Amino acid sequence: MDWTYRTEAKGIQSWILATDKLREMAGASELIERLTDWARRCISKMGGTVESAAAGGVTAVFHDQNSLAQFTRFWPVVVDRRAPGLQVFQAWAEGAPSKCWDVLQQRLAAARNQPPPQLPEAGPLMLRAGRSGAPAIGRDGDGVPAGGRPVDVA
Repeated sequence: MDWTYRTEAKGIQSWILATDKLREMAGASELIERLTDWARRCISKMGGTVESAAAGGVTAVFHDQNSLAQFTRFWPVVVDRRAPGLQVFQAWAEGAPSKCWDVLQQRLAAARNQPPPQLPEAGPLMLRAGRSGAPAIGRDGDGVPAGGRPVDVA
Protein backbone atom coordinates (compact mmCIF):
# COMPACT_ATOMS: atom_id res chain seq x y z
CA MET A 1 0.00 0.00 0.00
CA ASP A 2 1.20 3.49 -0.83
CA TRP A 3 1.60 6.31 1.68
CA THR A 4 1.05 9.96 0.81
CA TYR A 5 3.26 12.45 2.59
CA ARG A 6 3.00 16.26 2.77
CA THR A 7 5.37 18.77 4.31
CA GLU A 8 4.98 22.53 4.48
CA ALA A 9 7.08 25.38 5.78
CA LYS A 10 5.22 27.91 7.92
CA GLY A 11 6.04 31.57 8.32
CA ILE A 12 8.23 31.82 5.24
CA GLN A 13 7.68 35.56 4.79
CA SER A 14 8.47 36.46 8.40
CA TRP A 15 11.50 34.15 8.30
CA ILE A 16 12.84 35.90 5.18
CA LEU A 17 12.14 39.38 6.60
CA ALA A 18 13.74 38.65 9.99
CA THR A 19 16.68 40.83 8.99
CA ASP A 20 16.98 44.31 7.58
CA LYS A 21 19.88 43.44 5.28
CA LEU A 22 18.88 43.00 1.65
CA ARG A 23 21.67 40.50 1.00
CA GLU A 24 20.43 38.25 3.81
CA MET A 25 16.84 38.50 2.56
CA ALA A 26 17.93 37.43 -0.92
CA GLY A 27 19.86 34.52 0.58
CA ALA A 28 16.85 33.44 2.62
CA SER A 29 14.65 33.51 -0.49
CA GLU A 30 17.20 31.33 -2.29
CA LEU A 31 17.18 28.86 0.61
CA ILE A 32 13.39 28.51 0.35
CA GLU A 33 13.70 27.77 -3.37
CA ARG A 34 16.40 25.18 -2.70
CA LEU A 35 14.31 23.54 0.00
CA THR A 36 12.10 21.82 -2.58
CA ASP A 37 15.18 20.67 -4.53
CA TRP A 38 16.65 19.10 -1.39
CA ALA A 39 13.32 17.41 -0.67
CA ARG A 40 13.16 16.00 -4.21
CA ARG A 41 16.64 14.51 -3.92
CA CYS A 42 16.08 13.06 -0.44
CA ILE A 43 12.70 11.57 -1.33
CA SER A 44 14.00 9.93 -4.49
CA LYS A 45 16.98 8.47 -2.59
CA MET A 46 14.59 6.96 -0.07
CA GLY A 47 12.38 5.35 -2.69
CA GLY A 48 9.59 7.90 -2.88
CA THR A 49 8.06 9.82 -5.77
CA VAL A 50 7.46 13.57 -5.63
CA GLU A 51 3.97 14.53 -6.82
CA SER A 52 4.33 18.30 -6.39
CA ALA A 53 6.86 20.70 -4.88
CA ALA A 54 6.59 24.49 -4.64
CA ALA A 55 6.95 27.35 -2.16
CA GLY A 56 8.28 25.27 0.73
CA GLY A 57 5.63 22.56 0.34
CA VAL A 58 6.14 19.03 -0.99
CA THR A 59 3.72 16.19 -1.65
CA ALA A 60 5.20 12.74 -2.20
CA VAL A 61 4.19 9.10 -2.38
CA PHE A 62 6.18 6.42 -0.56
CA HIS A 63 5.69 2.78 -1.46
CA ASP A 64 6.59 1.36 1.95
CA GLN A 65 6.12 2.55 5.49
CA ASN A 66 9.78 2.12 6.51
CA SER A 67 10.99 4.59 3.89
CA LEU A 68 8.31 7.05 4.96
CA ALA A 69 9.24 6.69 8.64
CA GLN A 70 12.92 7.22 7.84
CA PHE A 71 12.18 10.35 5.82
CA THR A 72 9.84 11.87 8.44
CA ARG A 73 12.60 11.59 11.05
CA PHE A 74 15.27 12.88 8.68
CA TRP A 75 13.55 15.83 6.97
CA PRO A 76 13.04 18.21 9.95
CA VAL A 77 16.74 17.84 10.80
CA VAL A 78 17.74 18.73 7.22
CA VAL A 79 15.53 21.82 7.26
CA ASP A 80 16.81 22.93 10.67
CA ARG A 81 20.44 22.57 9.58
CA ARG A 82 20.01 24.39 6.26
CA ALA A 83 17.40 26.98 7.28
CA PRO A 84 17.62 27.48 11.07
CA GLY A 85 14.44 28.80 12.63
CA LEU A 86 12.14 27.92 9.72
CA GLN A 87 9.16 25.94 10.96
CA VAL A 88 8.34 22.80 9.02
CA PHE A 89 5.25 20.65 9.49
CA GLN A 90 4.55 17.22 8.07
CA ALA A 91 1.68 14.76 7.81
CA TRP A 92 1.07 11.46 6.07
CA ALA A 93 -1.79 9.10 5.38
CA GLU A 94 -2.24 5.70 3.82
CA GLY A 95 -3.48 5.79 0.25
CA ALA A 96 -3.15 7.74 -2.98
CA PRO A 97 -2.98 11.57 -2.89
CA SER A 98 -6.40 11.96 -4.50
CA LYS A 99 -8.07 9.80 -1.85
CA CYS A 100 -6.42 11.13 1.31
CA TRP A 101 -5.91 14.84 0.58
CA ASP A 102 -8.55 15.97 3.11
CA VAL A 103 -7.01 13.82 5.83
CA LEU A 104 -3.56 15.28 5.10
CA GLN A 105 -4.88 18.83 5.32
CA GLN A 106 -6.56 18.10 8.67
CA ARG A 107 -3.36 16.56 10.06
CA LEU A 108 -1.25 19.49 8.85
CA ALA A 109 -3.67 21.95 10.47
CA ALA A 110 -3.39 20.04 13.74
CA ALA A 111 0.42 20.05 13.51
CA ARG A 112 0.45 23.83 12.92
CA ASN A 113 -1.44 24.34 16.17
CA GLN A 114 1.36 22.70 18.15
CA PRO A 115 4.23 25.20 18.00
CA PRO A 116 7.72 23.70 18.13
CA PRO A 117 10.02 24.65 21.01
CA GLN A 118 12.30 27.62 20.42
CA LEU A 119 15.87 26.82 21.36
CA PRO A 120 17.82 28.33 22.97
CA GLU A 121 15.14 29.34 25.40
CA ALA A 122 15.09 33.04 26.22
CA GLY A 123 15.40 33.62 29.95
CA PRO A 124 15.35 36.99 31.70
CA LEU A 125 19.16 37.10 32.05
CA MET A 126 19.91 35.94 28.50
CA LEU A 127 21.97 38.19 26.26
CA ARG A 128 19.96 39.08 23.14
CA ALA A 129 20.92 39.89 19.57
CA GLY A 130 20.32 43.53 18.71
CA ARG A 131 18.79 42.94 15.25
CA SER A 132 16.17 40.36 16.18
CA GLY A 133 15.81 40.37 19.95
CA ALA A 134 16.32 36.59 19.89
CA PRO A 135 18.69 34.90 22.36
CA ALA A 136 22.33 35.40 21.41
CA ILE A 137 24.46 32.33 20.74
CA GLY A 138 27.74 34.11 20.02
CA ARG A 139 29.31 37.26 18.67
CA ASP A 140 30.22 38.30 15.14
CA GLY A 141 33.68 39.57 14.24
CA ASP A 142 35.99 36.68 15.07
CA GLY A 143 39.33 37.95 16.20
CA VAL A 144 37.98 41.22 17.56
CA PRO A 145 39.57 41.67 21.02
CA ALA A 146 36.40 42.81 22.80
CA GLY A 147 34.14 40.64 20.65
CA GLY A 148 31.61 41.85 18.13
CA ARG A 149 27.88 42.33 18.32
CA PRO A 150 25.73 39.52 19.76
CA VAL A 151 24.22 37.27 17.04
CA ASP A 152 21.28 34.87 17.13
CA VAL A 153 20.87 31.40 15.58
CA ALA A 154 19.68 32.65 12.20
